[in-house]
Amino acid sequence: MMIKEARSELRSLAAISSLAPVPSLTLPQVLEQGVAWQLEAEAVLADCAPPGGKTQALARRGARVALAYRVLRDALRDLPDSPSAREASGLLNCHALLVEQALLLAFRPDSPAREKVAQHLRGGLGDGGLRLRLLQQEHAA
Repeated sequence: MMIKEARSELRSLAAISSLAPVPSLTLPQVLEQGVAWQLEAEAVLADCAPPGGKTQALARRGARVALAYRVLRDALRDLPDSPSAREASGLLNCHALLVEQALLLAFRPDSPAREKVAQHLRGGLGDGGLRLRLLQQEHAA
C-alpha cells in the first residue's frame, strides 16, 4: 500500500466522522472508552514501527482507532467546560495524531526520519497514555 492510499483511507474516515452524529456521553464514559481503545492503538503503533511492507488491513485498523479518538474528543464538546474535559480533549487528540502519523510514516519506508520515529513508537502512547488512564481513574464512577 502506498502513502497515497493510506492518506485516502484516513480522509475517507474523517469525512464519514464529520457526517456521523456524535454520541452523547459523560466525561467518565469518554475517558473509559478512550482507555479501552489504548490496547488497539498500542498494537497499531507496534505494527507500524518495524521496517518492511505494510498492509491495507493495518491502514484500516489504524484509521478506525484514530477515528474513534476523534469521535470521543468531539463528544467532549457537548459537555460543560472543565480542566479535566480540556485535558481529556488534548490527550485524545494526541492519541489520534500519534496513530495517524505512525500510519503515514509506516507507508513511507524511504523517509529519513523513519528510524528515529520508529524508536519513539516502540514506547507506544507513552506519558499521554498513562495520563489518560490516570484521568479515567480520577473520574471513575
